[in-house]
Amino acid sequence: MMYDYAEQGMAMAKSDDSGDLAKLPPAIRELLQKTQTLVPVVDSQLENAAALSVEDRLRAAMGSETDVVRLRQMGYLLGEFAKLTSSAAESGATEDGAFAVSVDSPFEVRLTLVPSRPQGKPVPLRDVVSRLKELGIHHGVSKEALQSAWDCAARRRETVWRLLVAAGSPAVNGEDASLTFAVRAFDKRLLLDPTEPFFGDLAAMIEEVKAGALVARITPGSPGTPGYDVRGNKLPAAPGAPASLGIGEGVQLPGDGREAHAVVPGSLVVGEETIDIIPFHVVEGQVGVGQDITFDGSVLVTGHVTGPVRIQARDIYIAGNAETASLSASGDVWVGGAIHGKSAIEAEGRVFARSITDAGVRAIGDIRIGQSIVESRVSSGGRVLLDPARGQIEGGEVSAFQGVVAHSLGSSYGTPTAVHVATADLRGPLLGELEKKIRQIEEAATKIEDLKSQLQIPKSGPSGLAPDQLGLYVSLLRKEIQVLEELRMLRRRRNRLDSKSVAGAASIQTSGVIHPFVTVEIGEVSEQIGEPLTGVTLALGPDRKLAVVRPDAARSGPARRK
Repeated sequence: MMYDYAEQGMAMAKSDDSGDLAKLPPAIRELLQKTQTLVPVVDSQLENAAALSVEDRLRAAMGSETDVVRLRQMGYLLGEFAKLTSSAAESGATEDGAFAVSVDSPFEVRLTLVPSRPQGKPVPLRDVVSRLKELGIHHGVSKEALQSAWDCAARRRETVWRLLVAAGSPAVNGEDASLTFAVRAFDKRLLLDPTEPFFGDLAAMIEEVKAGALVARITPGSPGTPGYDVRGNKLPAAPGAPASLGIGEGVQLPGDGREAHAVVPGSLVVGEETIDIIPFHVVEGQVGVGQDITFDGSVLVTGHVTGPVRIQARDIYIAGNAETASLSASGDVWVGGAIHGKSAIEAEGRVFARSITDAGVRAIGDIRIGQSIVESRVSSGGRVLLDPARGQIEGGEVSAFQGVVAHSLGSSYGTPTAVHVATADLRGPLLGELEKKIRQIEEAATKIEDLKSQLQIPKSGPSGLAPDQLGLYVSLLRKEIQVLEELRMLRRRRNRLDSKSVAGAASIQTSGVIHPFVTVEIGEVSEQIGEPLTGVTLALGPDRKLAVVRPDAARSGPARRK
């Protein structure tokens, strides 16, 4: 059960008799109020195992005070405190000492002790202890503080004000788990923010590792240390969070799970959710006409790609521009420069680039562009996101199932521009296709398993099979490995698509101008913008009409276009 600090604090305030302080002699309460206006710190504290009294505070303040008026006032107060403990009480007033217990919080209890008059009796220490027990306070009680307070009031005959006598111990949350790399890591996270372009040597982040190599060390999170309030209630500590990166493809955690090792040869890739070992094909410099690449892994080109040329891979990274290039990726495509010159990009993941001009880009995931999309056909099963401060969509056709964010749409020259959202889910057909392939591969794996079971393998193992049967067995094993690898790849692609959930209603958000005559389509509603709109969000209203939401009208609701 979680501990409610606020509720516990209220309960303590109620149980702490607020009359404790009110029962102190009026004269002492008046003196304490006056002292607080002159001395920065009045509360008593332990110093060298002795409690500092209010009078000690006054004497210390007088030693450094230069203002004559204030010095005189402090001297007067010091004399008044002395008078209270050296003269008899007025008729009807008590001469015995007094005390008050203040429960400031679930973690602090403070004690005030007033010395007795000459004919009175000091407060018995057992009475203070009994009051603490009455309030249910038993954790963190300092016997030294209680004794020092009593000595100060009963023996030195000076006033103790709000001395800390019991302190709880707040819970200490656990340390989060951490992960450190044992080899160079290709960190994809550095490439994913188009508003902060990556500048660096991508190839320098790649290190080929062998199967079995140590690639990362994991320090587990700690459970934390529970705390206790002054009543002894246990305050649970939040355990440290697990490592933010999980163990992905080509990596395993043998033994105690503190060291990650490569299962296959490749390079360590750090994604947003997992670390993976992925083969890399690196091209230093340019890729040009006739240099087509097909690779079962990731491809990195450190220069420009100028075609016609085709690259097919898992993830594709191009440090420069992609011109007249045909890129097909089962993962992400990242272009450090521009995509232009009739290029055609297909990605099951996401696409990142500085700009797109006169090109076709289709991605199942988000498309993130830093500057502009000009005269291009761009389609995303997720979102199309441009820099809200400068990203413009000018000409062509942009479609995004989950929404579009840009600075401006169209141009002052009336360039025909169309933006569609929530019209075509690209994920659905691809998921259906992958599910069909997975079923087919699973059936093939089952048939291979059936054929293997028909072979009568001797107790001595497959080596005891007849030559023709041994050849068949080896052939089946090879085919099984191939089928299982293909099944693993298809399942990985399906799981990646399944994880891309659709959040909220799709809209078109702009911080700049939507120029006439931009065609906007949201779901089944299509409209051509006939007048400039600045800093608006276009969405589908509850009346199934286009709604224009302006920042200054957001609280009052969207305006409906007639």
